[in-house]
Amino acid sequence: MLKLYPNPAYDYVTVEYRTASMVYNTLSLVIFDAGGKAVLNRPLQGGDNEELIDLSRLNSGTYIVRLMADNRQIAEEKLTVLKP
Repeated sequence: MLKLYPNPAYDYVTVEYRTASMVYNTLSLVIFDAGGKAVLNRPLQGGDNEELIDLSRLNSGTYIVRLMADNRQIAEEKLTVLKP
């Protein structure tokens, strides 16, 4: 499970994820821009967690947020970033 809020976001987004029933060697959150380039890659801890992600370096636009486990995508959500 992957949930992003607020969406659209400005400077920060909260990422809520659950992996308690599965055990992974590696878990990460990767944000891709519209061109498919990874613009943020953050390692995560397994379990049921929330992470606050700083978006201040990203431009306005639509991004794809993927939850990756052992180099496989296990969840995906769209994120809209708005700048004043």
